[in-house]
Amino acid sequence: MKKLALLFAVAAGLTACNNNNAPVVDTAKEQQALLVVDHDFCAMEQQQGMGKAMDKFYDQDVIGISPNQPVGVGKAAIMKLVADSKMDGMNSLDWKAEKAVVSSSGDLGYVWGRYTVKTKTKEGADTTVYGAYSTIYKKTTDGWKAVVDQNNDTPKP
Repeated sequence: MKKLALLFAVAAGLTACNNNNAPVVDTAKEQQALLVVDHDFCAMEQQQGMGKAMDKFYDQDVIGISPNQPVGVGKAAIMKLVADSKMDGMNSLDWKAEKAVVSSSGDLGYVWGRYTVKTKTKEGADTTVYGAYSTIYKKTTDGWKAVVDQNNDTPKP
């Protein structure tokens, strides 16, 4: 009788752990949506500047990690770093995600891709910097927002 009661308790516990009421997330659809968000982020940066794009697409508690820069903690701090570095006045910044992944719960995702920065040196010479980036997004009531944004310069692809 004790074995039967134990077996029943284990079966009940396993059944309780199986949450069949959780909504099914179409991760392929969410991955495409995340690619669109990342594309729109880049388009807004090119049309309206980095500051406005960050204000729209960054979460309040975002972490920004870039080479040779202090780690930015929070949207306001990162936007100040951008303003102080004159990055908003770059001649050209372009990026394109190569892949997006979304969690099975549909509330977290990341993209990674490559970027190109074209600008001029202090002497007026054209220069191009290549790099790779990854951005972690979380889904909020206002849509996907970046919570970690990091990049690293790379050799020319």
